[in-house]
Amino acid sequence: MEAQRVVVIQGASREVSSSAIRWALHGLSLKPGDKLTLLAVIHQVKTPMGYGSRVDSSSMFGANERIIGREVAGKKNEYQNHRELAEISKLYEAKQVLLRSTTRI
Repeated sequence: MEAQRVVVIQGASREVSSSAIRWALHGLSLKPGDKLTLLAVIHQVKTPMGYGSRVDSSSMFGANERIIGREVAGKKNEYQNHRELAEISKLYEAKQVLLRSTTRI
């Protein structure tokens, strides 16, 4: 049987939610060799003045690259250091399922 490849897409503009990742492991009956990718999508960032700014290259009022870069780095750090995600990652390792996360704008 061919390995499953699953993508869980999550809005990263809010707090990290692990429920979908936990559900995928049990609800989809993932088996050794399967791969799950967590895709965290950033669609809005906070400006230095505290306003939300869209991350949209077609928008004249979109956030600048430096602010976006800082937000992406911060979200990557948040996901890597999230205690519950670390625990779930160990469950995936025990089942020999590859868990990968990535952040995109």
